[in-house]
Amino acid sequence: FHRVASLPPPRHALATPPLSLCVQARPLPTEEQAASSMADTVVKPTNFSELAKYIGITQLVNLQTVIFGYTLGFTGPTLVDISLDLGLCPDDDVVCSDAALVASISAIVAGFGALFAGPGSDIFGRKPLLLVNAIFFGMGYMLMWVSTGFYSIIIARAIQGWAMGVASVVVNIYIGEISPTNRRGMLGSLFNVNISLGILLAYLWGLNASVDNGWWRTMAAVMLIPAAVGAYAVYRMPESPAYLNLKGKKEEAIAANKYFNGPNAKLENTDILGAGDGVSSIFNPKYRKAVAAGCLGVTMFALSGNNAVIAWIAVVLGLAGLDTQSTSNGEIAFSAAQVFFAIVVAMDTSHRFGRRPLLITSCVGAGVSMVGMSVLVAAGNGDGTLIAMVCFIGFITLGLSSLSWPYASEVMPLPIRGQAMSLATVLFWFFTWATVEYFVVMVETFGESSVFMFYAAICFAGAGVMWRITLETKDKTEAEISMIFEGVVAAPAGSNPAAPLLAGDKNKVPAV
Repeated sequence: FHRVASLPPPRHALATPPLSLCVQARPLPTEEQAASSMADTVVKPTNFSELAKYIGITQLVNLQTVIFGYTLGFTGPTLVDISLDLGLCPDDDVVCSDAALVASISAIVAGFGALFAGPGSDIFGRKPLLLVNAIFFGMGYMLMWVSTGFYSIIIARAIQGWAMGVASVVVNIYIGEISPTNRRGMLGSLFNVNISLGILLAYLWGLNASVDNGWWRTMAAVMLIPAAVGAYAVYRMPESPAYLNLKGKKEEAIAANKYFNGPNAKLENTDILGAGDGVSSIFNPKYRKAVAAGCLGVTMFALSGNNAVIAWIAVVLGLAGLDTQSTSNGEIAFSAAQVFFAIVVAMDTSHRFGRRPLLITSCVGAGVSMVGMSVLVAAGNGDGTLIAMVCFIGFITLGLSSLSWPYASEVMPLPIRGQAMSLATVLFWFFTWATVEYFVVMVETFGESSVFMFYAAICFAGAGVMWRITLETKDKTEAEISMIFEGVVAAPAGSNPAAPLLAGDKNKVPAV
């Protein structure tokens, strides 16, 4: 502890302060609370068997994330087959407003699911929502499997969309709260790996959709398996220890913590984090910096143009000069690259380099790639455009898509975490819808090259804002992250680092 506290101060004014901090805006913890919190600031190494256990647990929870990604990619290869099979469009057309609604309804409803999920997870708990949500995924795909017309397929996609929105909030919260401090970044980045895997599975299995009428029903039926396994797995797991502790269920919290972290694990003290006072807590000045930092990464992920590129990749490559076969191959290459880079990030990259540097690098790299896409698509260079798109998804996956969600779940204050994550997720789904919905309108109005330059400018601006307001969180406990975001100052050199936490008001360190 003293070794960490004695490190030289960082050059950048907003870099993460040392552990010797005190909070000016709230009552100081008791000696017992401080000792408990300080005991958990030491990061213990995780051996291979423990790491395998954590990955196994998080992957069972992330089965919902695989279905999430699968739902995102499902209509890409199957929409034509669905439209023809159900007679959605007149005169055997394959594109019409009803078919478009089948594709978009899940993203629209996902925003409402996310809006409910935050407060719902705070009221009912993380585990109950995850359990019910797995059942919802199963219901959605069961109804899709047996759909006979427009209304049944729309209801099925709406149920799936609701489950997507809930999963995008609660899966991140639960995994963030059960993960050990020194593995939180790696385990959290598996969320994006599983979304990417789900999208790739939908694209690969969807290759048969054009040659096998009704194949989309088989694709829907297959998802009943991970939904059922995921529901049973969550049923067998305990509630998040942090949530139980926050609700005053100390004995249950200790038992849950031992389940996840072993019989000798110490429960992190959350008493010093305070308690929320409803939705208004999100706008409490004490929480404002943390909520802003958490929302920024998720919002930049949506505003980067990533989802517009994914949704309209065939159009983009076609306008750049690629033929139909080359465009199909490009879609598979793009999706495979996304999975590859997601796995690279999940290999403890965020723990080696830190969340903040990777998020900023992701914004800058995505902006540079967008500039390349703008130049190459204007020149009609299809192969070059595809290479630039692969670079773009690589940089996006390096930080924004892999780390924005785990980072948000880390920095959002525990007493209002559910509500704050709902806010971030609703912003994500709103800007995702806007970028996808108006991409074609913007291209028709300003030209494809100008639209990519516009997204490049957003990425560069986002990197600047991220440099200003994000702080590093790796190897920090809940209490430490709360302290660095809620108005803290460093203790004078040579003083006892624990003194501000152990002393009364008379020993507070003067603000500097």
